[in-house]
Amino acid sequence: MGCQTCGAPAPIGLRRYGLALYATHLPPWLVKQTEHIIHRYRMFSYSDCVLVAVSGGEDSLVLWE
Repeated sequence: MGCQTCGAPAPIGLRRYGLALYATHLPPWLVKQTEHIIHRYRMFSYSDCVLVAVSGGEDSLVLWE
């Protein structure tokens, strides 16, 4: 299955989203998805102070970014 961004062979398949990505395209996609969810559910605003506990997992690192 080819990457939907560049067409190269995609080692990462996200079946839930019907998405196949090359490794370098995954981090920007995760950041975009995280931003979307934060805005959609109004988790916090730009004026809020936020404490982020980073475990080293993908979700924590993306939220930190």
